[in-house]
Amino acid sequence: MTALRQSWLNHLRNHPGARALDVARALGVSEAELLYSRVDDDALLLRPDWEALLAGLPSLGTVMALVRNEHVVHELTGPFERISYTPHMAGVYGEIIDQRLILARWKTAIACSVETRRGVLQSIQVFDGAGDAVLKLYSRPDTDLDAWFALTEGLADPAPPPRLDPTLVELPADPADDAIDAAALSDRWAAMTDTHQVHPLLRELGVGREQALRLLGPDWAVPVDPAALTDLLVHAAADAEPLMVFVGNTGAIQIFSGAVRRILPTAGWLNVMDPAFNLHVRLEGLAAAWVVRKPTDRGLVWSMEVFSTDGTLLVQLFGKRTEDRSQADSWHALLDLLQERHRHEERD
Repeated sequence: MTALRQSWLNHLRNHPGARALDVARALGVSEAELLYSRVDDDALLLRPDWEALLAGLPSLGTVMALVRNEHVVHELTGPFERISYTPHMAGVYGEIIDQRLILARWKTAIACSVETRRGVLQSIQVFDGAGDAVLKLYSRPDTDLDAWFALTEGLADPAPPPRLDPTLVELPADPADDAIDAAALSDRWAAMTDTHQVHPLLRELGVGREQALRLLGPDWAVPVDPAALTDLLVHAAADAEPLMVFVGNTGAIQIFSGAVRRILPTAGWLNVMDPAFNLHVRLEGLAAAWVVRKPTDRGLVWSMEVFSTDGTLLVQLFGKRTEDRSQADSWHALLDLLQERHRHEERD
């Protein structure tokens, strides 16, 4: 048993039920390093053959797929269905599980059992080069465990390295506002024909995402109190307003599409607790929120975007588009209401 594994067990004796992420932070290591300490005991290090891993997931049947960032956890329960690839990404498309996976940022995958309040579950956990989790998969009662073990054992690395060596990646800071050509940003934004043009536009102009919203001004982006997120979900549940909820990190974006039903605020958290979709938002981590309008060839697309104190995008919410790729008037009306309500509260 490694010294780190022993430290983990000692920590759990004093903090029963502590999450692996919290233990890793308490011990001063990455979550990947913590989990890797089990490889000589009861965990499998998997070969980084990401296409083979993804190709095997549909055979598992129902699983829970978890994508999280620092303050938001997004969980979908269902089967993996269609998977396609581009030079830089993989796309997972299904009635429930919908993901965009940045495979170039995947570094390590480990399969292990996990003790939870639901009992012992099987898991496959994927980490980036810094040792942070990008995607976790958990078994459910109707998961095909024979297929699960066949997949993980077939991908087991026969000669794992003696230790992991995570590398912290420092993200560049946003340039000063006065270094940005705000007029060019506004003109280019107004000329967009698809929401997928946002990321390359910001990259080309060298502007941060929240910085861009601030510079665009109220024609395109209006700041609201982060409490508007709770208000939005409560209203959407009451009106059965169909949503799209995006949560991402360095290596994965996961998307829920549909109506939310059970909104459950608890101490410090905002939760959606539906059968196939759970969302957990740590409210103290929300520093800024914006109502954003993006032009497309099918009209304006409205969203709410929520950020942390360091400008990291935590969660985006869109009205689910109809067959002609437009959004419902009821969604625009809801964001209009929240925009006015929470701007007024902010001024008070």
